[in-house]
Amino acid sequence: LPVSSLANFYKTNAESVKRMRMTLDKAIESVSKTPLTFECAKVSIFSDYSNETK
Repeated sequence: LPVSSLANFYKTNAESVKRMRMTLDKAIESVSKTPLTFECAKVSIFSDYSNETK
């Protein structure tokens, strides 16, 4: 999951996100020039917003 994907996904409401949690199942770190690159079977993303929604 490229970091830029997260930025694009949350672009419209980035200021209201106060916390983000990710769960990576069976993650394998990939050797690349980009830091924080993983291959995994499943990703779960949970966000808490300043208006208390998730």
